[in-house]
Parts: sequence; structure tokens; C-alpha cells
Amino acid sequence: MRKSIAISILMSILLLTGCGENDRELVVGTYFNDDSISFEEDTAVSEPGKIDEFKELITNSSMTTASVDGLPDYVVVINNHKESTMELWTNFWVQDDGSMVFSRGMGSQEFFVIDPTEAGKISELVK
Repeated sequence: MRKSIAISILMSILLLTGCGENDRELVVGTYFNDDSISFEEDTAVSEPGKIDEFKELITNSSMTTASVDGLPDYVVVINNHKESTMELWTNFWVQDDGSMVFSRGMGSQEFFVIDPTEAGKISELVK
């Protein structure tokens, strides 16, 4: 009887510990030189709904032939801690008209565009 109670308590503790942990995290960073990025860990987003909304905005964006100059204005990374993987890496260049041009992955030369309205949604998500 004691053994089954001890096992039940242990299983409950393990279950509660697992439920409190967020598997995915969206982190925003900025380049401070060609080789270094500073990530803002204290402002990381771990709400699944916001992460999914960000991924949907990125996935639904159109390719563009626009070119970009210089380092990205910021980088957004989605890490999956449970699987020890990086789900998404995006580099963003904010344009004068409020739109954003971005690339998916490190060093990618394929660029996508987000109109000013959608860019505003992304800005709100990553604040």
C-alpha cells in the first residue's frame, strides 16, 4: 500500500512539473555587429497562441524580389526546448513604408514581404 501511494505521489509531481514547462519559446534579437546577436531572453514569448500566430503570418507571406541592405533590424527565433531544436529563424528588415522584408533561416537569399498591416501584427507579437 505504501509503495502504491509513493508511486502515485511521484507520478503526480512529475506530471505537474511537466505541465508547468513551456516547450516552445519565441525570442527576439538584434545584431550589434556582423558576427554577434543579442537576444532579449527576458522578453521571450512562450504563449502557444502567439507563437502559432507569428508562424502563420510568416508562412502566409509572399516571396519578393526586393533586395535588402545591411544587417537585419532584428531576428526572431522559435526554439523548441522539449525537442532541443530551433523551429524557425527569421531575419527582418523594416522598410520605410512600414512593410517588412524577411528571410527564413540563417543566410537565406530568398526574401518574403509582409504588408504594413501584417507587419504591425508582427511588431506587436514580438514586443
